[in-house]
Amino acid sequence: MTLVIENVKDEFLPAFKGLAKTLNVKCKIQKSKQDSLEQEILLERKQIKKQIQSGNAKIFKNHQEFKQALQNGEI
Repeated sequence: MTLVIENVKDEFLPAFKGLAKTLNVKCKIQKSKQDSLEQEILLERKQIKKQIQSGNAKIFKNHQEFKQALQNGEI
């Protein structure tokens, strides 16, 4: 028999591991790809914040300004 439990918070993992150990069954934990994507996005967000704080990021007021800078080779 296989039991799949999805979207479990990390704080509950020890309880499930303990239950599996008590019942003498295998417990396999697999992080979803969405979690790794979320981590990647958060890492990029942190890097962008650092660039903005250090003054190395170019910020545009709207999409038109961005397109203009792109056409002028400023980016």
